[in-house]
Amino acid sequence: MPAAPSLPRVGISSCLLGEPVRHDGGHRKQPTLLDEFSSQIEWVASCPEVELGLGVPRETIQIELQQGSLALMTHDSRRDITDSMRSWAQQRAAALAAMNISGYVFKARSPSCGVGSVAIVGGGHDGTGLFAAELIRQLPNLPVVEEDQLATHSARQAFLEQVRRYATSTG
Repeated sequence: MPAAPSLPRVGISSCLLGEPVRHDGGHRKQPTLLDEFSSQIEWVASCPEVELGLGVPRETIQIELQQGSLALMTHDSRRDITDSMRSWAQQRAAALAAMNISGYVFKARSPSCGVGSVAIVGGGHDGTGLFAAELIRQLPNLPVVEEDQLATHSARQAFLEQVRRYATSTG
């Protein structure tokens, strides 16, 4: 008897699964998204800040424009964690690529995970979080969304179809 086909793997920000990993110890669980996708995909969770070792609870972080370059800074202590996050992001993105993920659901407005929705302090525009940017750089055709882009059933189904097509084309 042939093995059952495996489900496509989709990366997701850990807080969206309900894990208490946010700076304040909270989460941003997405019950509708999780319920709808539960039997159709395998989730692969990441929280860049926790995996980088910043802990829970932790100081908030923000992306700032400093002398023409983006810097990831802790808000109160003003510690520059840009290089640490970029190094971690390169390794985690490579690991996710090796796991053959077929999509990613990022936390909107997160300085590590937002995709085009992150406030850039001193920049006058929104940008992309450092982890999201690295994953997109390494896997440029990977279907990626922020959770708030999946608010409707039709949006969730369209993303799921993109994930399935990607899984078929790379698997």
